[in-house]
Amino acid sequence: MNKASEKRLFVAVRLPPEVKRALAVRCEELGTRWRFSKWVHQEDYHVTVQFLGSVDQDRMGPLAGELARAAAKHQPFELAVAGIGTFGRPEQPRILWAGLTGDLGKLRALQSTVARHLETVGFPPEQRPYRPHVTVARKCLDTPFSLNAGPSWGEEAEKRWRVDELALMETRLGERPMYRVVGRFALGTGKRLPV
Repeated sequence: MNKASEKRLFVAVRLPPEVKRALAVRCEELGTRWRFSKWVHQEDYHVTVQFLGSVDQDRMGPLAGELARAAAKHQPFELAVAGIGTFGRPEQPRILWAGLTGDLGKLRALQSTVARHLETVGFPPEQRPYRPHVTVARKCLDTPFSLNAGPSWGEEAEKRWRVDELALMETRLGERPMYRVVGRFALGTGKRLPV
């Protein structure tokens, strides 16, 4: 495999700009209370549907085709940011995340369809249970860390938004923002949208 032709990819649901902005404002406030080695850039906020890893250019066509077919099987639905939590050791977590509410059953169904379709073109599904969230910070520097009840994200961040597409995203290590959209697929039709 030619490393130069590989891209690090994942499938995601993106957040609308106004929700990203509101989350970023709240995270800036939280950064004065909690020390994490990296607060995620607001343009990088997303909900991962499936991680793909390094993908050679030759596999992009079949990958895009299956994402379009998966997207066509699901109608748009609504999500909102709600709640906060961590992954890793509670006293020094590796991830701080914003939770989700809304049509979570529809999000899980979409994720399951994507996993089934991508498995047919050589992308095995993750073995862990699917836990949708928005990562906002990585690697806590405080010990012990105390989440307490956790903050509200604020009215603007917690507004419901319409999920009407799947996004294929590329990770560009060392850049900020780190993620770039390389494919968009409309829910309900599977139509490829301009990037």
